[in-house]
This record gives sequence, structure tokens and C-alpha cells, in this order.
Amino acid sequence: MQQLYPSKLLLFGEYAVIAGGEGLAIPYPKYKTTWAQAQTADEITYDLRPFYKYLKSSEQLNSILDLEKFIEDLQNNFFLKSDIPIGMGLGSSGSVVAAIYDKYCNQTLKSNRAVNLKLWKSELASMENYFHETSSGLDPLVIILNKPIHLLHGDEPRVITEDIPLLQELNISLFNTAIERKASTQIEMFTNKIKTDDFSELIREKYLPLVDSTIEALILNNKEDFYLHLTALSEFQLENFVFAIPESMHEKWREGLNSGKEIYKLCGAGGGGFMLCFNR
Repeated sequence: MQQLYPSKLLLFGEYAVIAGGEGLAIPYPKYKTTWAQAQTADEITYDLRPFYKYLKSSEQLNSILDLEKFIEDLQNNFFLKSDIPIGMGLGSSGSVVAAIYDKYCNQTLKSNRAVNLKLWKSELASMENYFHETSSGLDPLVIILNKPIHLLHGDEPRVITEDIPLLQELNISLFNTAIERKASTQIEMFTNKIKTDDFSELIREKYLPLVDSTIEALILNNKEDFYLHLTALSEFQLENFVFAIPESMHEKWREGLNSGKEIYKLCGAGGGGFMLCFNR
């Protein structure tokens, strides 16, 4: 069992994965979740018993998790301590799911799931649906494996085991918009927009290939192409994802593009929370 469960960044693929495109998610160890045991119930910062009841009500999840051990530990004041900001696109709920799955799923089953990542992602999604109306399962999968995952077309996850030199070079920071948001609100806006022919064609013909090219350039360590595609991706989002970028960010976003020194993009669904900034 892991001791620490890091936050995660969906580096590329916000909204693209919803439309059947590619995505790239990475662990982000700046924030983390870990198991702890309180001396008294008053010390527990997050009550997991409602989540236990949700898991218990699912025949599928009952069969893969040792829920008797889980409730026993909760009664003995075990809890999850986390400094991952909630509702900011960093995988706070995914870390909870990863920590519970990692502790209460038997090793044999986990070994079998490692052969079929798509099935594993689906099971983790069923758990994370408690926190979101619909989950892809990608966040907890990245966190539990603690490896970058390239989500291919067709929702097929591929673990990246080799080093990505360019990824180590990137100077990525999080810009806090200080605006609360609920991801489901922006996702609903996107799903409504993509029902229109013009926007659907724009996403299919322009956005998805752009995301694919940016991910490919990063993985292939092609620095020149990467920044070329990243800049185009940032410009596309500023022009076409206005619903996901707070108005207070627009001028700063545009200034960064004009100078080439700061390239902003969405961090998850947007609408508030954090934005990603690539500092050059």
C-alpha cells in the first residue's frame, strides 16, 4: 500500500476526452492525501462513513473491496488527511478513491487489473461517481499508479513508464483565480455547445488534432513543435472556451500569449479554480 496519494494535473485533454480525443494526466506531488489515525473522533477532518454506505450499496464494489475492514478501521478513527484543494481541478476526490481502493482491494485483484487498465479505470470511476455525477476514473488511476497516463482515442489508457525529458524541463505553475466553481456546470455548458453542428465540427476538426499534436510533441521531446502547438492550444481555448475562462483572466491570458513568456491553459473544467501557466 502506498503511503502518500498525490494530487494530479490533467496536463492536456480537458474537454477533448469528453469528445473522444486524447488526454495526458500526470501526478502532481505538491499536494497529497494520506491515511492517519485520530486519537478522538473530533480530530477527523472528513467523515468517510457516507462514502462507505455508497460503496456498500453497490454489488460490484462490494465484490472488489474489503468493506468490513474499511468500516472497522473507520470505527477505530482511521481517516484521510489531505492538503489537496477541493474543487480546484487537482483530483481531491480521486485521491480519496485511490487511497481506499489501494488499502482495501486485495493484491491479486490489483495485479489482474494492472493488465486491463480500461477495466480498472471503469471500477475507479464507479467509486468516484459518488463525488461527481459521472467520473472517467482517470484521476484515481493516475494517482494510484503514480505515473503519467496517456489516454488514447477510444478511452484506452496507456501508462507512460519511460522518462519524458521535456516534461522535466517545463516550468509549470498554478494560477489561482480565487473563484469557486463546480466542474459539472462547465461540463454541462460544453456538452450543450457540442450538440450544435458548428461547434462540434470545430472541436473535431481543430481542437482534437491540436491536443493530439501537443501531447505527441511532448512525449517525443520535440521542444520547438511543443511550444508551437501549446501556443495554438492556448489561443484556441481563449477564443472558443470563453465559458470556462473567467473574464478576469482574459487580459492576463492575452498578454502572456503576446509576450510568449506565459502561456495559460485550462486546468480541468475551468470556470474558476486553478489555471495552468507554462512559464518560458
